[in-house]
Amino acid sequence: MAVRMYEREAVVEAIRRLLDAAFAGRGGTVFVVAPAGLGKTSVLQAAVTEARGRFDVRMGGGDAVEAALPYGLIGQVLGGEEDGLAVPGAGAEDLPAANRFYVTLRRIRQAAADRPLLLALDDLHWADPDSLTFLQLLCRRASALPLAIVATARTWPDPALRAAEQLSAYGLADIRRLAPLTDQAARDVLRDHFGGIDGETADRAVAECDGNPLLLELAGPGPHAARSRPAEEPRAEASRGILLARFAAADPIAQRYVQAASVLGTRFRLSVAATIADLPAEQAPETAQALFRADLLRGDARGWARFRHGQIRQAIYDDLAPPARAYLHERAMRTLLATGAPVGEVAEHAIAASLFGDAQAIETLTAAGRAALHQGAVQAAGRYLDAAARLAGDSAPAALRIDLAKALLGGGAGKAAAALLDRVLTRPGLPAPTRMSAQLLLGRAAFTYGAVQQAGSMFDAVAAEAGHGHPEVALTALLDYTLQSWARLGPRAARPAAVRARRLAAGAGPCHRATAEAAWALCAWLSGDPAGLSAAERVVSGPATTWPTAEAAHWGLDTAAVPADIAVWAERFGLAERLLTDALRIAEDHAEPFLLFHAAVSRSDMLCRLGRLGEALVMAERACDVGELLPVGLPLARATKGLALLEAGRLEEAAACRDPVVGLDWYLAIGYQLRLRATVAYRQGQIDTACSAFAELEQRADEWGLADPSHIPYASDAIAAYLAADRPGDAARLVDRLASCPLPSRWPAAAAAAGRAALAAREGDLETAEGGFARSADLLREVPMPLAQCRTLTAYGAVLARRGRRDQARQVLADALAHAQDCGADWHARQALIELRRAGGRARRIPAGQLSPQEKAVARLARAGRTNQQISRELYLSVNTVETHLAHAYRKLGIRRRAELTGHDLD
Repeated sequence: MAVRMYEREAVVEAIRRLLDAAFAGRGGTVFVVAPAGLGKTSVLQAAVTEARGRFDVRMGGGDAVEAALPYGLIGQVLGGEEDGLAVPGAGAEDLPAANRFYVTLRRIRQAAADRPLLLALDDLHWADPDSLTFLQLLCRRASALPLAIVATARTWPDPALRAAEQLSAYGLADIRRLAPLTDQAARDVLRDHFGGIDGETADRAVAECDGNPLLLELAGPGPHAARSRPAEEPRAEASRGILLARFAAADPIAQRYVQAASVLGTRFRLSVAATIADLPAEQAPETAQALFRADLLRGDARGWARFRHGQIRQAIYDDLAPPARAYLHERAMRTLLATGAPVGEVAEHAIAASLFGDAQAIETLTAAGRAALHQGAVQAAGRYLDAAARLAGDSAPAALRIDLAKALLGGGAGKAAAALLDRVLTRPGLPAPTRMSAQLLLGRAAFTYGAVQQAGSMFDAVAAEAGHGHPEVALTALLDYTLQSWARLGPRAARPAAVRARRLAAGAGPCHRATAEAAWALCAWLSGDPAGLSAAERVVSGPATTWPTAEAAHWGLDTAAVPADIAVWAERFGLAERLLTDALRIAEDHAEPFLLFHAAVSRSDMLCRLGRLGEALVMAERACDVGELLPVGLPLARATKGLALLEAGRLEEAAACRDPVVGLDWYLAIGYQLRLRATVAYRQGQIDTACSAFAELEQRADEWGLADPSHIPYASDAIAAYLAADRPGDAARLVDRLASCPLPSRWPAAAAAAGRAALAAREGDLETAEGGFARSADLLREVPMPLAQCRTLTAYGAVLARRGRRDQARQVLADALAHAQDCGADWHARQALIELRRAGGRARRIPAGQLSPQEKAVARLARAGRTNQQISRELYLSVNTVETHLAHAYRKLGIRRRAELTGHDLD
């Protein structure tokens, strides 16, 4: 790297390796962490020099004042709000943070696709909180992109360092800490800067500067060199004196000017600093020139200047007495307002000035908070609005407190938002629109932490009050009620609100009417009403409608995706694929992560049913990528990915997708996670664990009111697990549930027929079993669900073989194997192959010392943890036969007990 540095070889090499890997498409992040003045910025500049020519280099820097603007740091990287951060289709409503994050990720991915990208970020410790959150999301994705991120940070303020340490703990970033220079390196720095410096001066500078390169540059001989200090002076005080030496040498007018500049940040407008310092217009240019000559300030864009180093600015700022500092911030606030500066920049001064009760400060902070909320910067919004409320005290307007509650809820602090809204609603004389707005928000907040009754009462109150004079508000409340109830409690709880919303929407506009119809269709179908399918078809046959991007409160009721879900469960796969393709396109066009997530999860589920497992896994990965942006999405997305891996036979990878804790947020995430946990356990041989999880899922499905077994299709694996555990009563109960499904889909009936056949086979009634499996196969023949077909055909072929009809069995099992192999479903293929080999009898001679197919089947189940009795039930063998096969397998493998089966190839 071109920049000369001392004792920084390790970090330079780490950045060089990062750049080489990113250029090859394997990106990453290096955080350079050190106290001020140790050369972080020089390291960053060296990285930029190394990258130029090969990389698209984007630079951004934090500032104690400027970068507090919402998405200030990321906006610098992407070229500002209009070009880099604009969200397609964003209207007048507040933008969810997820939409902002999604579109920003997309812009960076697009840039990296055109050319390898370096993000060089200086002074990350001053970054605005929303940019810092986004950066954490980006770092998690860097390894799959030609993207290098090099960021510098001090150890305080510490949010940036905490973020870096969290990423490093997961292997997603490399932290490089810069140490002070050794005495020898410090002397080399002095020689580089000052030539033939005498030994005594050099020794004093080395002792005072403690290996800090910036202080060494400031401490050397010259007209502004720091005074000689007594040896007993504390080192920190000596460092402060070095930083302030040039400031102390300036005349009083220049000192006043530079103190005014220090409250504006490292970079500032010259005219604004002069106004704050009360400098006459004729004196300002001469004073600024003197500060440039003293090397305190350096040039910038026209009309702007910057401090030579942020640490010098910080020292001057810290040297101000608190009252003087507050006064200058107040002056800065009023001056910047007069010049039309962005309210976010002005707001920082309103906070620092602590102007309790000041109307202008409160108005500025409120405006900044609302602007941040509109931009999806919920953390910045919360900071500004909280400061406004504190300055306003008891006289804070209800609208301000409601906006603060929105920011808190958007940031995941549902209880804090609810507590604030409760206080708002106790105020006497609230105007009806304000009261209803607070109640709606309180209902949403209460649902986030499980206060279901409180939430319902809020939505009911709004619907009742708004029903006549404000029907659209009432409809919004009922749709809120429907979605929140469906998401957290299931369709049974949501259906009454959906019925009311549908009735009220009859006179509404097409968008609201379609959303209400989709909500009703969803709850009706899942509750067992076939009319839900007709309603879904009406939604998609009408004019194209999409909920506005900002209306994330109704993210689960998309008119583009809900009808597709119902079509999947109803086995109308052609319609479902067309609708989901459209939904994904709409989501991309409008940069709508909620719809994209919904469509990606649903499409992955559909593709699994169709046996297109490779495509299903790609779509599940996409859902995981977007799910991290959403408050409730990731557990569901991870379960969706796990289920695709499960069907592909990649059991260990599927098991890694299990989330140990799924909160109150979404019943579907709980259901998918339980299905994944139970099925992984069953297929790994942990029968008791599997049965417990399936029983819990069955109980939950009853509580949720799920009458459609296709919604979370766990039944076939659950029946197999119950039979393996010698629990035929549980299996029979589940079969009855399947058989009683009132919906027109065919899979539940086919699964019920196969379940009854398995129960008959267990009892030795092979004739009944054969007929049941034949009916199941007939029901599935016209349904393009190859994995369901494979499961039925495998069991059918096994029964045919047991009845001695081996030729027919081999033909059926060959079809089952072909289905599985065509899908890349290794687990299903192995089951079919085991039975196919067993059906081969003694037609193929087994070489001496090799396991027979039957011995392999028994040994494989024993290795998976089955007991002899469980193996006998699964393979329809006597316990004595199982023991004989195991004894033969042990002898051939040269082992003595079950535990030693691990590590042997039994496929």
